[in-house]
Amino acid sequence: MNVTNRQPFNHVSFRDMMHRARKEAILEECTRLLSDRGYDAMTLDQVAEAAGMAKAVLYKHFKGKEDLCCEVMVRGLERAQAFLNGLSPRLESSQCLQAFVRWVLQAQLNSDAPLLPERKSEIRHALKASEAYQVAMACLCERLDAWIVQAQEDGHIHADWPLLVARQMLLSRAVDPMVDTLLQTQAYTHEEVVDWCARACMAMLQTSPQASPWSYEPSLEERRVGDRRNGRAIRQQG
Repeated sequence: MNVTNRQPFNHVSFRDMMHRARKEAILEECTRLLSDRGYDAMTLDQVAEAAGMAKAVLYKHFKGKEDLCCEVMVRGLERAQAFLNGLSPRLESSQCLQAFVRWVLQAQLNSDAPLLPERKSEIRHALKASEAYQVAMACLCERLDAWIVQAQEDGHIHADWPLLVARQMLLSRAVDPMVDTLLQTQAYTHEEVVDWCARACMAMLQTSPQASPWSYEPSLEERRVGDRRNGRAIRQQG
């Protein structure tokens, strides 16, 4: 008699399933609130209410607000990596970078997890101390850096842009205020907003930072006024 070899059945209890479902609900609602309201304005009470559970349940899964939001932002970085993993190997480096910019802009419109904290947000300290976030961000930056260097060699990004500056220009699209500004005009669809923001970012990187048409040169009279003010300040300090 032949006996078919069967894989062992991994039993998952109903209690474990409910535990996972509750945690996922918490993470999803926190993701939306964190994107829409920001870390400082978001509260655990709001997360619990949105997830349809008591606030005390949140503490069965997370130590507190910082712990919860750090995990949400790590998941955001993991989603970004998963998207990049799915890009065609036939794409040029500049095309990969543009695809990444479009993805982070669309994620912002979809209230997905932000990749970067808001400026002066209290969560910055927690993210610096989070090994999971730092490792995930380092992996993403390493990948972007390789594409930026190749795009500069190919002539698609101007060689005068420092690597760190170019990378941050790309990453900061995840919190680009231009998205909300254009949406509020009601003049563009979501897809058009993504398109214009992505074009603006990539067009800037293609031009030389030393020859920017927006460079401001003060007039002779403005320079004279500045010299007089500096002179008064020096005398006052003396």
